[in-house]
Amino acid sequence: MKDLYDLIQFSRANPNAWSENYVLAVVVHTEGHAYRRAGARLLLKKGRKVFGAVSGGCLEEGIAVDAGRMSPDSRAKRVDYDSRSASDLIWGTATGGGGLVSVLLQRWDSRSAHLCAWINERLSARRPVLLATIINKDDQQLGGQVAIDTSGEIFSQIDSVPIQAAVISRTADLLSESHEKPNLYQSRTCVAGRAELLLEYIPPPTSLVIIGAGDDARPVVEGAKRLGWNVTVIDHRPAYADRERLPLADQVLLTQPDSYLDLLHPDPWTVAVVMTHDWRQDAAAVAALAQFDLPYVGIIGNATRTKNILAKMAARNRSRVNLRASFHYPAGLDIGAHAPEEIALSVIAEIQAVLSGRQGASLKLQEKSGSKSHDVRFLAVAGADRR
Repeated sequence: MKDLYDLIQFSRANPNAWSENYVLAVVVHTEGHAYRRAGARLLLKKGRKVFGAVSGGCLEEGIAVDAGRMSPDSRAKRVDYDSRSASDLIWGTATGGGGLVSVLLQRWDSRSAHLCAWINERLSARRPVLLATIINKDDQQLGGQVAIDTSGEIFSQIDSVPIQAAVISRTADLLSESHEKPNLYQSRTCVAGRAELLLEYIPPPTSLVIIGAGDDARPVVEGAKRLGWNVTVIDHRPAYADRERLPLADQVLLTQPDSYLDLLHPDPWTVAVVMTHDWRQDAAAVAALAQFDLPYVGIIGNATRTKNILAKMAARNRSRVNLRASFHYPAGLDIGAHAPEEIALSVIAEIQAVLSGRQGASLKLQEKSGSKSHDVRFLAVAGADRR
């Protein structure tokens, strides 16, 4: 989730921000229609938005007012914004959305900064983190948090040992479930002992490897960075593998195609796009990427050419079992893309769909079939908590 990654980067860039008047708003529960779901974040400073969003803009003004009303000694409070009543259009927030959104307001303090630093260390080491937050309105430890990484290391702000034990038990459950979709941020509310919790599975940011640094790689880099992804671009041509051409990329690497394997160190959160537009270079890139079990490899170019590359690899016994399942060619969703910017949008949308376990179909079609796409994503997450 990008606003959570943005919060971590903000904390790194502003180590003394905890001494200023910042308040973090986090969606902790929703019922009915809601623009954003549990885990969405908004950072405010003296009532002004710094980054993030918890709605389409309809709740932000009220949240800013409520944040401004927090007493200096109050670390957190939970506020409900309810638009399920028809009278809300006149007397309420006028969202007309027909839903309930519960928001936890947390004063940004030194404990918040230390927690962010701890999470950042784990994500930078490509280790997912499970974060549990107490969200009971009447709990004295409202806003208290426990973070656990996949190696079992724990960072706790909660004093109660029984609550800690209950939290650890529930986060272990969420961790086991996350194995099916390790790339997907997940959240749910649950009860552990007397504490109501918001549990979040936070994967490392998606790492995108682009092989081919032509001009059409630029909008792919730009689009991926807007989503908070890490981006590495590789090319064998010195004139193309130039950081000045791709300033937003995290890395721009120069190497010959026969050395691709030496540079690639993918993990379960790595995806790749091949866009060299050269048969030999594409073949070298595909052969290198086929050595890894990546969730997505997109190849931009003629489908017949890619099929020939894969056929030659199969003939040389260099193919893998899941090669055709994970390789997408031509890369991208069918949106009628022609210009480089349109193609970049198509490719990034397909990557997001694959990582989310979706087909990339129109939401309108899902509405007609009776499936609520925005809600389906959370049936196993939020819905299970309403029993």
